[in-house]
Amino acid sequence: MDAQKAEYWSEEEGFQAMRRSLISYLRTEKDVVSNQMVRFQKFDGDVDTAVSAFEAAEQGNTDELARILASMDPQPTGAPSSPATQAPSQIAGGGTASSGNANGATASGSGGSGSGAGTSPTQNAPSEF
Repeated sequence: MDAQKAEYWSEEEGFQAMRRSLISYLRTEKDVVSNQMVRFQKFDGDVDTAVSAFEAAEQGNTDELARILASMDPQPTGAPSSPATQAPSQIAGGGTASSGNANGATASGSGGSGSGAGTSPTQNAPSEF
């Protein structure tokens, strides 16, 4: 039996009331779903705006932190502003040239363990035998 055929629907008031209620329900459901779609699209736009604002704030925080860290990095007076401008020194006994400080300590030596950025153990210059 195919209930969708018109001949199975009676003209009785109960069937017609059910038909009208079903049509009304489906129209209301269509309106609700349409409004939800508008709400979801607005929410999606609001999320995109919030993400953009957050990323901009994070970039600003990163830049500010870099500026603060740069201002906290002490530069000795009379020293070159960049390690790249320091003259390389050769330690006696072979090895590669590396930039060193006034005491002969090198920033990239073997056998020593540096404890942090810009801090390396200080050693005396090798003596000649």
